[in-house]
Amino acid sequence: MNLLELKISDEQKSKAELEVTSGTELVNQLSAFENYLRNEKYKETADAFGKIVLGTAAFEEENAQNEIVGCMLKSFGENIQSGELSQNSREYVLKYAASLCRPDGYETLIIRFTQDLLEVMIHQPFMSQERFDRFSKTEQNFYTLAVFFDAVDKQTNIQNNPLIQSLLFQQYKISEYNGNITSLFDNIKDKVSKITKLTDIGDIAEPLLEFSAKAFLSGLAADAALAMIDTAFDGFEDMLDSNSRRHEAMDCVKGLRLDGGDTRTLEEKYKERGNAYNGIRRDYGTITDVINRDIDCLCDILQTVLPKVIQLEKPFAARVVNVIESLINSVDSGAYSEFFSDNLPLIDYEEQRKLDAKAAEAAMWANILTAVEDCVGGLNL
Repeated sequence: MNLLELKISDEQKSKAELEVTSGTELVNQLSAFENYLRNEKYKETADAFGKIVLGTAAFEEENAQNEIVGCMLKSFGENIQSGELSQNSREYVLKYAASLCRPDGYETLIIRFTQDLLEVMIHQPFMSQERFDRFSKTEQNFYTLAVFFDAVDKQTNIQNNPLIQSLLFQQYKISEYNGNITSLFDNIKDKVSKITKLTDIGDIAEPLLEFSAKAFLSGLAADAALAMIDTAFDGFEDMLDSNSRRHEAMDCVKGLRLDGGDTRTLEEKYKERGNAYNGIRRDYGTITDVINRDIDCLCDILQTVLPKVIQLEKPFAARVVNVIESLINSVDSGAYSEFFSDNLPLIDYEEQRKLDAKAAEAAMWANILTAVEDCVGGLNL
Protein backbone atom coordinates (compact mmCIF):
# COMPACT_ATOMS: atom_id res chain seq x y z
CA MET A 1 0.00 0.00 0.00
CA ASN A 2 1.26 3.49 -0.88
CA LEU A 3 0.90 6.16 1.80
CA LEU A 4 -0.19 8.58 -0.90
CA GLU A 5 -3.44 6.62 -0.97
CA LEU A 6 -4.01 7.94 2.57
CA LYS A 7 -4.24 11.57 1.48
CA ILE A 8 -7.47 13.29 2.48
CA SER A 9 -10.33 12.71 0.08
CA ASP A 10 -13.19 15.13 -0.57
CA GLU A 11 -15.51 12.78 1.29
CA GLN A 12 -13.26 12.72 4.37
CA LYS A 13 -12.94 16.51 4.26
CA SER A 14 -16.73 16.93 4.16
CA LYS A 15 -17.18 14.51 7.04
CA ALA A 16 -14.64 16.42 9.14
CA GLU A 17 -16.43 19.70 8.43
CA LEU A 18 -19.71 18.22 9.68
CA GLU A 19 -18.00 17.00 12.85
CA VAL A 20 -16.81 20.49 13.87
CA THR A 21 -19.59 22.83 12.75
CA SER A 22 -20.93 23.06 16.30
CA GLY A 23 -18.01 25.28 17.32
CA THR A 24 -18.96 28.87 18.13
CA GLU A 25 -15.79 30.52 16.77
CA LEU A 26 -14.23 29.90 13.38
CA VAL A 27 -10.73 29.60 14.82
CA ASN A 28 -11.93 26.86 17.16
CA GLN A 29 -13.69 25.13 14.28
CA LEU A 30 -10.52 25.21 12.17
CA SER A 31 -8.42 23.85 15.02
CA ALA A 32 -10.95 21.10 15.71
CA PHE A 33 -11.11 20.32 11.96
CA GLU A 34 -7.32 19.85 11.74
CA ASN A 35 -7.15 17.80 14.94
CA TYR A 36 -9.99 15.56 13.78
CA LEU A 37 -8.36 14.87 10.41
CA ARG A 38 -4.90 14.37 11.87
CA ASN A 39 -6.20 11.91 14.46
CA GLU A 40 -8.00 9.95 11.73
CA LYS A 41 -4.98 10.01 9.42
CA TYR A 42 -2.64 9.01 12.23
CA LYS A 43 -4.69 5.87 12.89
CA GLU A 44 -4.88 4.99 9.19
CA THR A 45 -1.20 5.69 8.60
CA ALA A 46 -0.04 3.75 11.65
CA ASP A 47 -2.07 0.74 10.53
CA ALA A 48 -0.63 0.90 7.01
CA PHE A 49 2.89 1.70 8.10
CA GLY A 50 3.87 -1.80 9.21
CA LYS A 51 2.84 -3.21 5.83
CA ILE A 52 4.88 -0.54 4.05
CA VAL A 53 7.99 -1.27 6.13
CA LEU A 54 7.65 -5.00 5.57
CA GLY A 55 7.03 -4.47 1.87
CA THR A 56 10.17 -2.36 1.57
CA ALA A 57 12.12 -4.97 3.54
CA ALA A 58 10.89 -7.71 1.19
CA PHE A 59 12.01 -5.66 -1.80
CA GLU A 60 15.48 -5.12 -0.31
CA GLU A 61 15.75 -8.82 0.55
CA GLU A 62 14.91 -9.72 -3.05
CA ASN A 63 17.68 -7.36 -4.15
CA ALA A 64 20.05 -9.19 -1.81
CA GLN A 65 19.03 -12.51 -3.35
CA ASN A 66 19.71 -11.11 -6.82
CA GLU A 67 23.16 -9.92 -5.71
CA ILE A 68 24.00 -13.38 -4.35
CA VAL A 69 22.84 -15.08 -7.56
CA GLY A 70 24.88 -12.57 -9.56
CA CYS A 71 28.02 -13.40 -7.57
CA MET A 72 27.40 -17.10 -8.10
CA LEU A 73 27.00 -16.68 -11.86
CA LYS A 74 30.14 -14.53 -12.03
CA SER A 75 32.11 -17.35 -10.41
CA PHE A 76 31.15 -19.53 -13.39
CA GLY A 77 32.73 -17.12 -15.86
CA GLU A 78 32.43 -13.63 -17.31
CA ASN A 79 30.62 -14.68 -20.48
CA ILE A 80 27.55 -16.38 -19.09
CA GLN A 81 24.68 -16.06 -21.54
CA SER A 82 22.48 -18.94 -20.41
CA GLY A 83 19.14 -18.00 -18.94
CA GLU A 84 18.76 -21.61 -17.88
CA LEU A 85 21.91 -21.46 -15.75
CA SER A 86 20.69 -18.22 -14.20
CA GLN A 87 17.34 -19.79 -13.29
CA ASN A 88 18.97 -22.96 -11.95
CA SER A 89 21.38 -20.89 -9.84
CA ARG A 90 18.51 -18.86 -8.45
CA GLU A 91 16.64 -22.01 -7.45
CA TYR A 92 19.77 -23.36 -5.76
CA VAL A 93 20.31 -20.11 -3.82
CA LEU A 94 16.66 -19.95 -2.76
CA LYS A 95 17.03 -23.31 -1.00
CA TYR A 96 19.33 -21.51 1.44
CA ALA A 97 17.67 -18.09 1.30
CA ALA A 98 14.30 -19.01 2.80
CA SER A 99 15.18 -17.07 5.96
CA LEU A 100 15.27 -13.85 3.93
CA CYS A 101 11.57 -14.13 3.22
CA ARG A 102 10.31 -13.98 6.82
CA PRO A 103 8.44 -10.84 7.93
CA ASP A 104 9.53 -11.06 11.56
CA GLY A 105 12.39 -9.12 13.09
CA TYR A 106 11.44 -5.62 11.95
CA GLU A 107 9.24 -4.69 14.91
CA THR A 108 11.78 -2.21 16.31
CA LEU A 109 12.13 -0.55 12.93
CA ILE A 110 8.37 -0.18 12.59
CA ILE A 111 8.05 1.19 16.11
CA ARG A 112 10.90 3.66 15.63
CA PHE A 113 9.40 5.11 12.47
CA THR A 114 5.83 5.02 13.77
CA GLN A 115 6.47 6.62 17.13
CA ASP A 116 8.77 9.32 15.85
CA LEU A 117 8.04 10.27 12.25
CA LEU A 118 4.31 9.70 12.38
CA GLU A 119 3.91 11.46 15.71
CA VAL A 120 5.65 14.59 14.40
CA MET A 121 4.51 14.72 10.78
CA ILE A 122 0.95 13.38 11.01
CA HIS A 123 -0.28 13.66 14.59
CA GLN A 124 0.94 17.16 15.46
CA PRO A 125 -0.34 20.25 13.59
CA PHE A 126 2.04 21.88 11.14
CA MET A 127 4.09 24.76 12.63
CA SER A 128 2.60 24.18 16.09
CA GLN A 129 4.65 24.30 19.27
CA GLU A 130 3.46 20.74 19.92
CA ARG A 131 5.16 19.54 16.75
CA PHE A 132 8.51 21.09 17.69
CA ASP A 133 8.25 19.79 21.27
CA ARG A 134 7.60 16.26 19.97
CA PHE A 135 10.53 16.62 17.58
CA SER A 136 12.79 17.77 20.42
CA LYS A 137 11.78 14.80 22.56
CA THR A 138 13.51 12.36 20.18
CA GLU A 139 15.68 14.81 18.26
CA GLN A 140 18.72 12.54 18.13
CA ASN A 141 16.66 9.77 16.53
CA PHE A 142 15.79 12.08 13.67
CA TYR A 143 19.43 13.11 13.25
CA THR A 144 20.32 9.41 13.09
CA LEU A 145 17.82 8.95 10.27
CA ALA A 146 19.13 12.07 8.56
CA VAL A 147 22.65 10.66 8.17
CA PHE A 148 21.22 7.81 6.10
CA PHE A 149 20.25 10.37 3.49
CA ASP A 150 22.82 10.06 0.72
CA ALA A 151 23.49 13.75 0.25
CA VAL A 152 26.57 15.78 -0.53
CA ASP A 153 26.32 18.12 2.47
CA LYS A 154 28.36 15.98 4.87
CA GLN A 155 30.06 19.05 6.33
CA THR A 156 26.82 20.98 6.74
CA ASN A 157 25.06 21.50 10.06
CA ILE A 158 22.86 18.44 10.61
CA GLN A 159 19.96 20.76 11.48
CA ASN A 160 20.01 21.93 7.85
CA ASN A 161 19.77 18.38 6.54
CA PRO A 162 16.93 18.10 4.00
CA LEU A 163 15.22 15.40 6.07
CA ILE A 164 14.99 17.73 9.08
CA GLN A 165 13.88 20.63 6.89
CA SER A 166 11.20 18.46 5.29
CA LEU A 167 10.02 17.10 8.62
CA LEU A 168 9.61 20.48 10.34
CA PHE A 169 9.09 22.95 7.49
CA GLN A 170 7.85 20.88 4.52
CA GLN A 171 10.73 22.64 2.76
CA TYR A 172 12.18 19.97 0.47
CA LYS A 173 11.24 16.98 -1.53
CA ILE A 174 14.28 14.99 -0.54
CA SER A 175 14.16 12.94 -3.74
CA GLU A 176 14.73 16.15 -5.73
CA TYR A 177 17.38 17.57 -3.40
CA ASN A 178 20.47 16.04 -5.01
CA GLY A 179 19.30 17.31 -8.38
CA ASN A 180 19.16 20.89 -7.08
CA ILE A 181 22.64 20.62 -5.59
CA THR A 182 24.04 19.07 -8.77
CA SER A 183 22.56 21.82 -10.91
CA LEU A 184 24.18 24.56 -8.79
CA PHE A 185 27.47 22.62 -8.66
CA ASP A 186 27.53 22.26 -12.46
CA ASN A 187 27.09 26.02 -12.86
CA ILE A 188 29.82 26.76 -10.32
CA LYS A 189 32.16 24.16 -11.83
CA ASP A 190 31.63 25.64 -15.30
CA LYS A 191 32.40 29.15 -14.05
CA VAL A 192 35.55 28.03 -12.18
CA SER A 193 36.77 26.12 -15.24
CA LYS A 194 36.38 29.20 -17.42
CA ILE A 195 38.06 31.53 -14.93
CA THR A 196 40.99 29.25 -14.16
CA LYS A 197 41.21 27.74 -17.66
CA LEU A 198 41.36 24.33 -15.99
CA THR A 199 39.49 21.82 -18.14
CA ASP A 200 39.68 19.26 -15.32
CA ILE A 201 39.13 20.77 -11.88
CA GLY A 202 40.22 17.48 -10.28
CA ASP A 203 41.06 17.84 -6.61
CA ILE A 204 39.06 21.04 -6.12
CA ALA A 205 35.81 19.32 -7.17
CA GLU A 206 34.97 17.98 -3.71
CA PRO A 207 35.28 21.28 -1.80
CA LEU A 208 33.33 23.02 -4.58
CA LEU A 209 30.60 20.40 -4.17
CA GLU A 210 30.52 21.02 -0.42
CA PHE A 211 30.28 24.76 -1.05
CA SER A 212 27.39 24.16 -3.47
CA ALA A 213 25.50 22.13 -0.84
CA LYS A 214 26.08 24.70 1.88
CA ALA A 215 25.04 27.54 -0.44
CA PHE A 216 21.83 25.76 -1.38
CA LEU A 217 20.94 24.81 2.19
CA SER A 218 21.59 28.32 3.46
CA GLY A 219 19.06 29.63 0.95
CA LEU A 220 21.68 31.46 -1.08
CA ALA A 221 20.38 32.17 -4.59
CA ALA A 222 22.32 30.66 -7.48
CA ASP A 223 23.39 34.06 -8.84
CA ALA A 224 24.62 35.08 -5.36
CA ALA A 225 26.68 31.86 -5.09
CA LEU A 226 28.18 32.51 -8.53
CA ALA A 227 28.96 36.09 -7.49
CA MET A 228 30.89 34.71 -4.52
CA ILE A 229 32.90 32.58 -6.93
CA ASP A 230 33.68 35.67 -9.00
CA THR A 231 34.88 37.49 -5.89
CA ALA A 232 36.97 34.55 -4.65
CA PHE A 233 38.72 34.21 -8.01
CA ASP A 234 39.08 37.96 -8.63
CA GLY A 235 42.21 38.63 -10.69
CA PHE A 236 42.73 34.95 -11.44
CA GLU A 237 42.51 35.47 -15.21
CA ASP A 238 45.62 37.67 -15.12
CA MET A 239 47.80 34.87 -13.79
CA LEU A 240 50.37 33.75 -16.32
CA ASP A 241 51.81 30.67 -14.66
CA SER A 242 49.35 27.96 -15.73
CA ASN A 243 51.22 25.31 -13.70
CA SER A 244 50.22 27.02 -10.48
CA ARG A 245 46.55 27.37 -11.39
CA ARG A 246 45.35 24.24 -9.64
CA HIS A 247 47.26 25.11 -6.46
CA GLU A 248 45.98 28.68 -6.52
CA ALA A 249 42.45 27.51 -7.30
CA MET A 250 42.52 25.22 -4.28
CA ASP A 251 43.51 28.16 -2.09
CA CYS A 252 40.59 30.16 -3.49
CA VAL A 253 38.14 27.32 -2.81
CA LYS A 254 39.45 26.91 0.74
CA GLY A 255 38.77 30.58 1.23
CA LEU A 256 35.09 30.28 0.31
CA ARG A 257 32.98 31.00 3.35
CA LEU A 258 29.30 31.66 3.81
CA ASP A 259 30.03 34.36 6.37
CA GLY A 260 27.08 36.39 7.53
CA GLY A 261 24.79 33.42 7.01
CA ASP A 262 21.83 32.40 9.14
CA THR A 263 22.98 32.04 12.75
CA ARG A 264 19.54 31.39 14.26
CA THR A 265 18.93 28.16 16.15
CA LEU A 266 16.53 25.60 14.75
CA GLU A 267 13.96 26.52 17.39
CA GLU A 268 14.26 30.23 16.58
CA LYS A 269 13.73 29.53 12.89
CA TYR A 270 10.75 27.33 13.70
CA LYS A 271 9.08 29.92 15.92
CA GLU A 272 9.64 32.67 13.37
CA ARG A 273 8.17 30.56 10.57
CA GLY A 274 5.36 29.45 12.89
CA ASN A 275 4.39 33.02 13.73
CA ALA A 276 4.25 33.87 10.03
CA TYR A 277 2.24 30.74 9.19
CA ASN A 278 -0.22 31.19 12.05
CA GLY A 279 -0.79 34.79 10.96
CA ILE A 280 -2.09 33.65 7.59
CA ARG A 281 -5.85 33.36 7.17
CA ARG A 282 -6.76 29.70 6.68
CA ASP A 283 -9.83 27.72 5.78
CA TYR A 284 -10.76 24.05 5.57
CA GLY A 285 -9.22 23.78 2.12
CA THR A 286 -5.82 25.18 3.04
CA ILE A 287 -5.64 23.02 6.17
CA THR A 288 -6.45 19.94 4.09
CA ASP A 289 -3.68 20.88 1.64
CA VAL A 290 -1.16 21.26 4.49
CA ILE A 291 -1.99 17.82 5.92
CA ASN A 292 -1.71 16.25 2.46
CA ARG A 293 1.66 17.97 2.04
CA ASP A 294 2.80 16.35 5.30
CA ILE A 295 1.80 12.97 3.86
CA ASP A 296 3.74 13.83 0.67
CA CYS A 297 6.85 14.66 2.69
CA LEU A 298 6.51 11.51 4.79
CA CYS A 299 6.32 9.35 1.64
CA ASP A 300 9.38 11.10 0.25
CA ILE A 301 11.35 10.38 3.43
CA LEU A 302 10.29 6.73 3.34
CA GLN A 303 11.34 6.27 -0.29
CA THR A 304 14.71 7.95 0.28
CA VAL A 305 15.78 6.82 3.73
CA LEU A 306 13.90 3.63 4.65
CA PRO A 307 15.72 1.25 2.24
CA LYS A 308 19.11 2.36 3.61
CA VAL A 309 17.96 1.92 7.21
CA ILE A 310 16.62 -1.57 6.51
CA GLN A 311 19.92 -2.67 4.98
CA LEU A 312 21.65 -1.96 8.30
CA GLU A 313 18.98 -3.49 10.51
CA LYS A 314 20.38 -6.46 12.48
CA PRO A 315 17.69 -8.93 11.30
CA PHE A 316 18.34 -8.07 7.65
CA ALA A 317 22.14 -8.16 7.90
CA ALA A 318 22.10 -11.38 9.96
CA ARG A 319 19.89 -13.14 7.44
CA VAL A 320 22.05 -12.15 4.49
CA VAL A 321 25.21 -13.30 6.30
CA ASN A 322 23.53 -16.57 7.24
CA VAL A 323 22.53 -17.24 3.63
CA ILE A 324 26.04 -16.53 2.33
CA GLU A 325 27.66 -18.75 4.98
CA SER A 326 25.20 -21.57 4.22
CA LEU A 327 26.00 -21.33 0.51
CA ILE A 328 29.74 -21.40 1.16
CA ASN A 329 29.37 -24.46 3.38
CA SER A 330 27.24 -26.17 0.73
CA VAL A 331 30.12 -26.23 -1.76
CA ASP A 332 31.45 -29.41 -0.15
CA SER A 333 28.04 -31.06 -0.13
CA GLY A 334 26.53 -33.64 -2.43
CA ALA A 335 23.79 -31.15 -3.34
CA TYR A 336 26.32 -28.73 -4.83
CA SER A 337 28.18 -31.52 -6.63
CA GLU A 338 24.91 -32.58 -8.25
CA PHE A 339 24.03 -28.98 -9.13
CA PHE A 340 27.48 -28.41 -10.63
CA SER A 341 27.42 -31.63 -12.66
CA ASP A 342 23.94 -30.92 -14.01
CA ASN A 343 24.90 -27.40 -15.09
CA LEU A 344 28.45 -28.03 -16.29
CA PRO A 345 27.48 -27.84 -19.99
CA LEU A 346 26.07 -24.34 -19.39
CA ILE A 347 29.19 -22.92 -17.71
CA ASP A 348 31.60 -20.74 -19.67
CA TYR A 349 34.14 -22.98 -21.46
CA GLU A 350 37.17 -20.96 -20.38
CA GLU A 351 36.02 -21.09 -16.79
CA GLN A 352 35.49 -24.86 -17.11
CA ARG A 353 39.08 -25.21 -18.28
CA LYS A 354 40.31 -23.25 -15.25
CA LEU A 355 38.19 -25.31 -12.87
CA ASP A 356 39.35 -28.56 -14.47
CA ALA A 357 42.98 -27.40 -14.18
CA LYS A 358 42.50 -26.58 -10.51
CA ALA A 359 40.88 -29.96 -9.92
CA ALA A 360 43.73 -31.73 -11.73
CA GLU A 361 46.30 -29.78 -9.71
CA ALA A 362 44.51 -30.67 -6.47
CA ALA A 363 44.45 -34.36 -7.48
CA MET A 364 48.17 -34.25 -8.34
CA TRP A 365 49.08 -32.79 -4.95
CA ALA A 366 46.87 -35.37 -3.26
CA ASN A 367 48.74 -38.17 -5.06
CA ILE A 368 52.11 -36.65 -4.13
CA LEU A 369 51.01 -36.35 -0.51
CA THR A 370 49.91 -40.01 -0.50
CA ALA A 371 53.24 -41.11 -1.99
CA VAL A 372 55.21 -39.12 0.59
CA GLU A 373 53.15 -40.57 3.41
CA ASP A 374 53.79 -44.11 2.04
CA CYS A 375 57.55 -43.43 1.93
CA VAL A 376 57.59 -42.03 5.43
CA GLY A 377 55.58 -44.99 6.66
CA GLY A 378 58.12 -47.43 5.15
CA LEU A 379 60.99 -45.89 7.10
CA ASN A 380 59.74 -47.42 10.38
CA LEU A 381 60.61 -44.25 12.29
